[in-house]
Amino acid sequence: VTDKDETDVTGKDDDIFGALGFVNVAGSDSAALRAGMGPPGAWAALNASLRTLSPLQRQAVERAGLGKLMVLTGGPGTGKTFTVRAIVQRWRAEGKEVLLASPTARAANVLAEAVGGAAYTIHRLLEYNPREGCFMRAANNPLQADAVVIDEASMLDVHLAGELSLSLSLPRELRLGAACKCSPR
Repeated sequence: VTDKDETDVTGKDDDIFGALGFVNVAGSDSAALRAGMGPPGAWAALNASLRTLSPLQRQAVERAGLGKLMVLTGGPGTGKTFTVRAIVQRWRAEGKEVLLASPTARAANVLAEAVGGAAYTIHRLLEYNPREGCFMRAANNPLQADAVVIDEASMLDVHLAGELSLSLSLPRELRLGAACKCSPR
């Protein structure tokens, strides 16, 4: 349950979670969160990130571990990037293989810098073959990862979103997009 009185780290109204419901997080040291085995120092980095997040952002980090799909939205300055960084740190601390991708090379570079690690364009992630005119990653050859983060998902067209969905046989996926990319006319 979201609390509209909460504010994010920038002091603006925290609308980052839209209409999604979130579980109440008792703290970043829960036994379920510590159960994974990740690289050394991963839990320290995660705990440092969690201390800088608002209560609703921490709830999103907890929520990201519960389902197969999570959509994270919000306007500029609402803390989406910080939340995603903490989510990816959590997954890595749990020993999960995480793939990062965006529709464009520029967005992939921004994602890689913000979250840490390699990020790809969706075409590269899905191994597009221009000679064959198809993606090599599909239902018969799915992506090999425990979690996938797709930044700027609002930029996906129906065809590319469909190809991406075919390539996923994942326990977790996170799609990011701004709440509104268009100006009202």
